[in-house]
Amino acid sequence: MAEPAGRSTRVVVTGLSALAALALAACTAVPDSGPVHAGQQPVAGAAPNIHVNPREPVPGSQPDSIVTGFRFANSDTTEALGVAKAYLVNGATWQPSGAVVVADSGAPLTDVQTGANTVTVKVVDNQIGQIAADGTYQPSPSGHQIEYDYQLTKDPKENDQWRITNAPPNLVLTVAQIQSSYQEGYVYFLRPDEQMLVPVQVFLPVNRDQLAQELLTTLLHGPPAWLKPAVTTALLGGTAPGPTQINGVTTVDLPRGAATLSAAQRNAIAAQVAYTLSNTKTPSQNFGELKILSGGQPLINSQQLQTAADWPAFDPDALNVNFYYSDSSHLTRDHLGRLVPGDTGELDTTPLLAPAVAPRTGADAADQLIAGVVQGDNGKESLYAGPLLAPKQLLTGSNFTTPSWDSLGNLWTVQQQQSSSAPRVLIAPSGKATLPAVAAPDLANKVIEELNVSRDGTRIAVLAVSTNVSQVLVGAVAKDGTTIENFYPVAPSLTSVTDFVWASSTKLDILDTVPNTNEPGTTSQLWSVDVDGWAPSLTQGTVLTTAVSIAAAPGQPLVVATSLDQIEQYSDGQWQFVGNGSAPHYPG
Repeated sequence: MAEPAGRSTRVVVTGLSALAALALAACTAVPDSGPVHAGQQPVAGAAPNIHVNPREPVPGSQPDSIVTGFRFANSDTTEALGVAKAYLVNGATWQPSGAVVVADSGAPLTDVQTGANTVTVKVVDNQIGQIAADGTYQPSPSGHQIEYDYQLTKDPKENDQWRITNAPPNLVLTVAQIQSSYQEGYVYFLRPDEQMLVPVQVFLPVNRDQLAQELLTTLLHGPPAWLKPAVTTALLGGTAPGPTQINGVTTVDLPRGAATLSAAQRNAIAAQVAYTLSNTKTPSQNFGELKILSGGQPLINSQQLQTAADWPAFDPDALNVNFYYSDSSHLTRDHLGRLVPGDTGELDTTPLLAPAVAPRTGADAADQLIAGVVQGDNGKESLYAGPLLAPKQLLTGSNFTTPSWDSLGNLWTVQQQQSSSAPRVLIAPSGKATLPAVAAPDLANKVIEELNVSRDGTRIAVLAVSTNVSQVLVGAVAKDGTTIENFYPVAPSLTSVTDFVWASSTKLDILDTVPNTNEPGTTSQLWSVDVDGWAPSLTQGTVLTTAVSIAAAPGQPLVVATSLDQIEQYSDGQWQFVGNGSAPHYPG
């Protein structure tokens, strides 16, 4: 933006530190109350959701303080941004729209020129992501900067106090502001066969008392745009009155049409609503037992009250959880170090480089599926898959990624002949010898070193490598399984990734390397990140610095393979040696 004559320009960063200072000077937290309350408090160690009231401009404030105060007040979700509007010139109209920009701190304060009655304050933010109108978050490419020039004037209607004349069209909030003013939660949609739930994290600009209503409204609106190709919903849409709570029972009255659906569809609806509003795994949005109605009548006559625990078959994280690994002879061993029965273990006829077992609930070896890559003497690789006791060769070629199973028994892998060729994403339905290619245009110019499918089968994550950068991308699997689309970098700041896994249906664990501080070489760090990329967190002290690969599953101990070819399991606060080998994998 051009600099008008006779104005002053200041480059200012109003990030976490400045906003934190305002927070300390502001009013105390708003108490948590209302008609519908969560039945449990957040788990110990969870980030506090403390809302601090913004305040109107202080007389005598200088332009940079006005801009800082205005941006802090942007997080106000209780007064329709009324406090923020007090920082604008008298009579200004402002109603931000579109995505909320999520920013980190930017460049330092720089004074350029001083004028009399008008000032330009230039703000430079590092954008780390955005929150769409549907409440979903998506990260932005690392290093993306946005600039905005705030124009300020001395407003004669405000006793010549400095006021902003051109508020930006979008809200710009920091991570800390989102965490203190928005409500985070999960809404649950369905895999295309309507047999398993798929959680989606949302950020809602409401106070605590409105959370149950907003979660239900978001659920009724259907899947978010980026995931819509991959999932479905049994709910018919429309609107519903706000949930009410009496004596610890929360009543949800859905539109009347739900009562006319089949029993299977009504069960799926009940599971979606129960996991969204009555799930002990998400305490902050657990509103106790539910009475689910349709047009005032019970949705399911046989179940007057219900919670998520009544629908375990829909749980995407309730799967077989024992891990497997490849020993020094490439024989497959289980979590206790025992050779598995059959060709890949005890019979020693199919040595797999990295065994992958399908996420089935049965414990009988005859019901298990296994897959892996066999290295031939001529350097060629062969992809094997099938029953645990005797997998069969599916394909011969070169450069297969370690295969990955979804809970439907579909096997996924990538074949890339060389770095200059396009990767071919292949799928073997039910692990059988038909491997049609799956279109993934977003990966056309990338080298794919690893592919992992979510256990529900609706999302694909890959480790994409380019010059000096290796990072994790996540995309949505189309309902017919022929296309993967809408890839995005889940953690743009992590660019030296060596391995990653689906830790659960909502989180990825990512193994990244950083230079050693006191000696040559690198050390490994473990990061936990929500599937949408929200706020990656470093998991201090829970991964060996020599780790080269990892395995994780819901509620199960972390397992690593080290550079010394040792399998270690983290249990009871310490690492325990399991055996010599590599490539540990939980089913999936």
